[in-house]
Amino acid sequence: MKRWFPILSSLVLLAGLTWGTWWVVQTKRPPGAMTPLEAQGMDMSVMKPPRGAFPVGVEEVQPRPFLPSVAYPATFRAYNEEIIRARITGKLVETRVYPGDRVRPGQLLAQIEPEEYQALAQSAQGSLQAAQAELQEAQSMTREAESALQAAQARLQQAQAEVREARQMLQAAEAELQTAQTELEQIETAIRSTQAEVEYWQAESDRQNALLQKGFVSKRDAQAAETRLKQARESLQSAQASRRAQLSRIEQLKANREAMRARVQRAESATRATEQEVQAAAARLQAVRARRQRAEAQIKTEQGKKRAAQLQVDYTRLVALNPGTITERLTEPGTLVQPGAPVFKLQNTSQIRVQAKVAEQDAVRIHEGYPVWIKRYAEPNRIYRARVSAVFREADLNTRTMIVEAVLPNPDGRLMVGEYAEVRIGLLPRAASAMTVPVRALQYDEFQRPYVWVLAEAPRPHHSHAVVYTCPMHPQIEQNQPGKCPICKMDLVPKEQPAQYIARKRRVQPGLSDGERVQILDGLKPGEQVIVFGFGTLAEGDPVFPTEWTVRGPATLTPPQFTPTSPSHEGGHGH
Repeated sequence: MKRWFPILSSLVLLAGLTWGTWWVVQTKRPPGAMTPLEAQGMDMSVMKPPRGAFPVGVEEVQPRPFLPSVAYPATFRAYNEEIIRARITGKLVETRVYPGDRVRPGQLLAQIEPEEYQALAQSAQGSLQAAQAELQEAQSMTREAESALQAAQARLQQAQAEVREARQMLQAAEAELQTAQTELEQIETAIRSTQAEVEYWQAESDRQNALLQKGFVSKRDAQAAETRLKQARESLQSAQASRRAQLSRIEQLKANREAMRARVQRAESATRATEQEVQAAAARLQAVRARRQRAEAQIKTEQGKKRAAQLQVDYTRLVALNPGTITERLTEPGTLVQPGAPVFKLQNTSQIRVQAKVAEQDAVRIHEGYPVWIKRYAEPNRIYRARVSAVFREADLNTRTMIVEAVLPNPDGRLMVGEYAEVRIGLLPRAASAMTVPVRALQYDEFQRPYVWVLAEAPRPHHSHAVVYTCPMHPQIEQNQPGKCPICKMDLVPKEQPAQYIARKRRVQPGLSDGERVQILDGLKPGEQVIVFGFGTLAEGDPVFPTEWTVRGPATLTPPQFTPTSPSHEGGHGH
């Protein structure tokens, strides 16, 4: 007995531990937990989740601003490329820049030996100074000749005025002389009339005196005839005196007329002499002006020679015309260069041409001024904005593409020539309202017909359909009411989960795209819900429920509790 007692005690203890472990496993394990034997014996192929647990992400379709665009790879090119060439013959004595150096406009890049061209420029300067001295002398002589001509013209005007005055005075003297001669003729007519009257009264007086002596007339009548005779003689004497005075006046007027004629002759002679002076002064002025013109022409010639010589001196300095970067040195110092010999290659990178080869069907839609978005591979998080600056309307015969170009400012030299980038080019000048969906939502069937998945109301279940409850881990367990699985103690769930929505295919007519969204021309109405996530394994009519979608997938995998409405006796619906 002493020898079997430890063995029996050990067996009793082992039996107690075995029974206690079985009791703990059966009563204390959580619902759904299985023993290793149960897990190994379980058929996993029969486990199925309740139908209708498909989470999807949806988007409500509404008109919104939309700018269609196309994306293409692009290349950065220099705004322009310049070859710095020699323009004269000479020895390249110095270069001051190297490939990779950034240069500014006017910066000295290289020097050609300048002494010979400087000597030619100095000679041209001397010839120009001599021509300028000749011009100054010709200008001084021109001023003198112009002054002399002006003085002669002034004297000519004065002489012509004197001629006019003398002629006016001569005309006045001749008119006065003619008047005096007319008056003399009138006086002589009066003298003849008075003479005839004296003769008449002389005869009458003699007759009266003869009759008086015979006593035929009275003394008074004889005295009256005598008195009339005396008056006639006095009138005759007065007329004769006037005639003498008029003759004297006529002689004076004739003398005055001759004097005026002499004055006119002198003035005309002086005018002719002054005219000759004017002609001589004009001829001298014309000659000095011709000399000045020759001097001016000579100056222009010498100035041209000087500019040509100075240009040759300037050409000894090879300078940059535009800002940019030296990419290559083509000639070494000490080389005798000829006109046209390349020395440096310079690329202007203050602005960058972004060029993309665009398919012909897209290029015909693009015009200057359309927006462009540029993303460098070196800066994937930065977008450069620009406008289409040119469209080369000639398709490549091999690729059937056209070049579309935009220009980007590059003041800091960040953008590199030859760099690759991705450009997105707008197909309209500005955004317009349109119905769109994400590009990923647009699908194609086996006949390449486009469609999208839309969220539709699930059909209402018939009242006679009973809900069957089952265990997800033991689908062989089924009953008509909720409860727990007799095997794993888990809550029983409906074998077919009722759903509010199902997935439907909808044929659509797509339009243009911007790479992220695509325009829908027909097939959708505002307010409809389009499935944009979780449609990869959907079949027509699958129950779905909308949920928030994150970068890791659906925010929840459990659909919200939904109780389908049952028709009332009157045929209505209720929730």
